Amino acid sequence: MQETTTTSYRIPAENLGQLRAKLDKMSKRADKLGLLAPVLTVTDTEYVPVIRDGVETGEVNVWNTVELTSAPVKLAGWTFRASLAVLEGGVLISHVPGDEGDFADRRDPDKAIACEHCNLSRRRLKTFLLSNEAGEMIQVGSSCLVDFLGVDPQDAASWAEILMALDDWCSSEWDEAGGGGRREISARYYMALVHALVHRDGWSARSANDGRATADVAYREMSKKPEENPVTPSEADYAAVDAAVEWALSDLAARDNLSDFDHNLIVAAGCTVVPRRGDGILAYLPVAHARAMQREVEMAERRKSASGSEWVGEPGKRLNGLTLTVAGVTPVEGDYGVTYITLLHDEAGNRFKWFGSYEIDPGSVVTGNWGVKKHDEWQGAKETVLTRPTKIEIGAAA
Repeated sequence: MQETTTTSYRIPAENLGQLRAKLDKMSKRADKLGLLAPVLTVTDTEYVPVIRDGVETGEVNVWNTVELTSAPVKLAGWTFRASLAVLEGGVLISHVPGDEGDFADRRDPDKAIACEHCNLSRRRLKTFLLSNEAGEMIQVGSSCLVDFLGVDPQDAASWAEILMALDDWCSSEWDEAGGGGRREISARYYMALVHALVHRDGWSARSANDGRATADVAYREMSKKPEENPVTPSEADYAAVDAAVEWALSDLAARDNLSDFDHNLIVAAGCTVVPRRGDGILAYLPVAHARAMQREVEMAERRKSASGSEWVGEPGKRLNGLTLTVAGVTPVEGDYGVTYITLLHDEAGNRFKWFGSYEIDPGSVVTGNWGVKKHDEWQGAKETVLTRPTKIEIGAAA
């Protein structure tokens, strides 16, 4: 009986058809090569309620848990485990499905380009990690595979890469390779443009397969002529990108036991131009940073709420000279444009909410005159809902 491994993934239900189509193509290729094609099993369906402003909308996001059963790629007593692709910012690691090997020691670009078979010093863009039944691991350059294995490795190596690409796609929609033949593009500009698009439209992943992925829309915006009014990044967009890069290269890089996806975020942060592969990860970096900061703000907000929030002022009256700190901002698209649901608190820990027409960065200190719209509660905490701000002054975090 042929050896197999089973790997579990969680994917949006709307992508299940796309996954089946990929597997159908792989099955035809596997038949020609005399190999075992991956077998798909849907094991669970999850319905996640959509919540806006603390209220369920009645919509749900549907997710599928799927299992892919595949056979290891073996040739001449050696098993293909992973590939290492050297980018400008570091090493991108791709696994064969089901392989949970720890390849952290291969993340050094100088080590990743080394071929342990020929030991010749040359510039390589990709190497393969292989192991045998004795537990030996070796890193071999793609051009040295035939000499190392003693047989033609083309079919096995290409099949291993197909499986790695499948694992990348199922593990994260940001691991898809970008299209070739592009001009070189500044990574900082590209991320700033993506940030501007996210600010306008929200983030859309490639796995949605609807032609509106933010990472791809950015390319279309760059191809527009001036008279077509393309989106252009602002200084605020560049500042957000710089903060995201700093976060990845310092805070994220300092963490222990990084996942390969987090490691790849750090690799993307080190790129000065958009890589041919990994542009989806690069595009997602500012989003990942914003979500990480939002989680920190929400945790701080919950800690403040735990100490007890009280209503402030009286509905219909105004609060003058009120100084508040922005805890978080959630943009919501509506019929009349974007509304920014802004959560704030004062020094006493009292919670406030404002449905604004413009965005204020989390952590900013806001002083001004506000109308009290109503007293409300959310998750058991008292909130004062504000309206009609005047004489607003916005400062940096204290």
